[in-house]
Amino acid sequence: MLLRCQPSRIQSHLRENAEETGCESCLLTGSGATSSSNESEKTSWLVSAQNQASEIRVLGETDTIRGKLNVNLVPGESAKKKMLLAVAIVFLTLANTVRCVNSPCHSAMPGMPGIPGIPGKDGRDGQKGAKGESGIPASALGLNELKGEKGVKGSVGPKGKSGPMGPPGPRGDKGLVGLQGEGGVPGNQKRQHQSAFTVARKTAQLPSKNNPVIFNIEITNDHKDYDVTTGQFTCRTSGLYYFVYHASQSSNLCISLYVDGETKASFCDHMSNTHQVTSGGTLVQLLKGQQVWLAVNDYNGMIGVEDNDSVFSGFLVFPD
Repeated sequence: MLLRCQPSRIQSHLRENAEETGCESCLLTGSGATSSSNESEKTSWLVSAQNQASEIRVLGETDTIRGKLNVNLVPGESAKKKMLLAVAIVFLTLANTVRCVNSPCHSAMPGMPGIPGIPGKDGRDGQKGAKGESGIPASALGLNELKGEKGVKGSVGPKGKSGPMGPPGPRGDKGLVGLQGEGGVPGNQKRQHQSAFTVARKTAQLPSKNNPVIFNIEITNDHKDYDVTTGQFTCRTSGLYYFVYHASQSSNLCISLYVDGETKASFCDHMSNTHQVTSGGTLVQLLKGQQVWLAVNDYNGMIGVEDNDSVFSGFLVFPD
């Protein structure tokens, strides 16, 4: 950019510099200058320097100004002219920062870049582009034959829902025979109302008096209504019962049948031979839970040895 200023502007800068340095010979006053031959020579020389400096581009580089100065000066010029030319060049350089009056003269260094502005809003979506051409099939490129490496096995997923029930499978092999279970409740009505027993006394020892005679061998005792350890029968089903005994004796014998400690029948047989047999029986109405037994008194000659047995039997005739 070229610096173009009026001569009066340059003279004003020289006047300010002369006042500061005290060099009155460097002062140019324009129309008020001294009309001496020296001052006229100075004025014409400064105007020439102004014309030369106006063609210098103001770049802010000292080497460029120094080079211009060396070109315009010729050997033999006085030291005062050199100083005046240097001052003129300096003030012309500084003048680019001063606004010239009534002139579009502006020459300044470029300023710092400004702060970036706020980003603007996104623009509208563009129009849909045209459909592209179909690509080359993978089979044509031979990609079907390429196979990647086997991936890492993933973790087990959550348990899924139960599926529908499948068809029945074939019949399995027959299992082993299980253990025998416990006896169940009798299921036959007639069986529940049955009660019968026959027990024998196998001992040569005579029974003790006024105590139940114990028949220790079971011949028939289906429901275990007779207890071979106590010698007592316990009624399980209420009804009419028949009891009978057959006793071998070696001496006089008297036997009584008791129901819960009450005598229901008594039989006595006195010895007339070395060995003999006596018997007796009776019908008794019993309630469930009542007990029946045989007992002897002082005549207790009952025995139970080989070929001479003593037995006691009983059975339900009619249930209630």
